[in-house]
Amino acid sequence: MNQRTHLEERHLYLHLTYIIVFSLLAIALLLPFVLQVSLITTPNYNEGWNAFFALKAMRMENLYSSPGTLVQNNYPPLSFYIVGLIGTLIGDQVIAGRLVSLASMLIVSFNIFLSVFLMTRDRFASVLSGLLYLAIMGAFFNEYIAMDDPQMLAHAFMTSALVVFLRGWDRRMGLPLVAALALAAGLTKHSILAFPMAATLFILYRDRKAFLRWIAWSVLLFACVMAALLALYGWSMVESIVSARVYSIDKVRSGAFDLLAGLQIPLAFWVIVASMREGGRYALLISLYAFFAAAIGLFFYGGEGAGYNQLFDLVIALVIGCGVGLSNLNRLLSTREFPDRILFRRTLPLLLFLGVILATPGNLKDPFRVWHTLKDLEKQNISDIQYLASHEGPALCSSIVLCYWAGKEFEFDPFNIKQAVAMGKMDREQVYERLREQYFRVIQLESGRNRGSGDFMDVFLELIETGYRVERVSANGFFFVPKQ
Repeated sequence: MNQRTHLEERHLYLHLTYIIVFSLLAIALLLPFVLQVSLITTPNYNEGWNAFFALKAMRMENLYSSPGTLVQNNYPPLSFYIVGLIGTLIGDQVIAGRLVSLASMLIVSFNIFLSVFLMTRDRFASVLSGLLYLAIMGAFFNEYIAMDDPQMLAHAFMTSALVVFLRGWDRRMGLPLVAALALAAGLTKHSILAFPMAATLFILYRDRKAFLRWIAWSVLLFACVMAALLALYGWSMVESIVSARVYSIDKVRSGAFDLLAGLQIPLAFWVIVASMREGGRYALLISLYAFFAAAIGLFFYGGEGAGYNQLFDLVIALVIGCGVGLSNLNRLLSTREFPDRILFRRTLPLLLFLGVILATPGNLKDPFRVWHTLKDLEKQNISDIQYLASHEGPALCSSIVLCYWAGKEFEFDPFNIKQAVAMGKMDREQVYERLREQYFRVIQLESGRNRGSGDFMDVFLELIETGYRVERVSANGFFFVPKQ
């Protein structure tokens, strides 16, 4: 009895050590990006774009213009109102979006902890799963940490739906609440489809009557919300959200290898454990979740402009699967005798975090230099923002957030307009006319003209060179003003 108690105490101390070490690892990986929340930096095209639409939401303007206008919105509306309300309170929509994104990532981590715990009742495996998610995000997908983008908020809603599902989808109000949370996720980012699809097949397999209730509630809630949105925004909302992009199969092929590089160890661990058929009651649900997450994520990744955020559902599913697998393996090893059994149990968490551990030196090689570089960039950005603000009249920014901070209106959406022209949804002459008339009094471009085949962007840049002159050059590129 004393020997067994001693072993249990040693396991407890080892678990606490792992939790402390991996917590410090996750904090070290995340902290450099968390500290950037309040900086006037321009890390991503999406930040200014989302900030302008949050501002439009607070002005009670229509978020969805008719096809053919120079500003297009292909995202659902919910995030703009949530971020917009917070941004109104703190006075900056970009920083509000970053705070919402950061809080959402922490909610996702907590929901992963709850999901694994509800499936295993194993506190150690549950805590480790939440930390593994944060560490993977910090090591491999850190561009989306505290970025003004609705992706993380959508996952916060969807993982909350998963938690409610695991707590009791077969209870009286379980399915309606799951459907409502999943719908909120869809109203935030419409490509978050993996869990609802997995839940649908799981319910169909387990309980046909519950499946009919699930479909009925889902259709009812969706119909009510769509009716309200169509009354508010009109059919242009649907046309904007489902608008096609230039698509590339080669991009999907490359993404299948490049984007999965950071998930190789969790994926291998999950596959090995899943093959043991020790997943418990919800093994099928998590397997379906991972399958749909991979398929849908890679499909959407083929669209031009899509990034590795399309695989975040897969990250969540694999981490949950790894947590459940870790718990099942520990339980299995505790009941069977073989050489080095104790050593294997003690090294399992290290194996799970091995990919993150190997990637950590590259991510933390010189944090002080990175911080000073960001501060220098902030000074440059403030100077560029003051320059833009000093020019009266409309402005065009390829780094949209600069125009937002300069107090300019959002009158040209470079990425979505390029897509609309490429897909034949917009007459390019409408864009060219603005440049010929020198409508924009100042234009900021990250790079100069790329001489190519005379396509839309080549002519676009040629017209800028013809009617405008470079007045300023900075780390943010070239600033043009009319020649006359």
